[in-house]
Amino acid sequence: MTESLKEDGILGVITSNRYLSTKSGESIRKFLSENYEILELENLLEIKVAKSFGVEPVSNQD
Repeated sequence: MTESLKEDGILGVITSNRYLSTKSGESIRKFLSENYEILELENLLEIKVAKSFGVEPVSNQD
């Protein structure tokens, strides 16, 4: 995605927030902070965008 940006372009992404707080997400947090200027982070689970909007874990139990 970032390779497609024009110089001084801005990228917006909606994704799971799990990598922001887990040990396994440490490397992506480091990469992002070292290579990009993060302007803002929003937790959409706390914002009422729609009645049923959010990314929840799915159980693989049969």
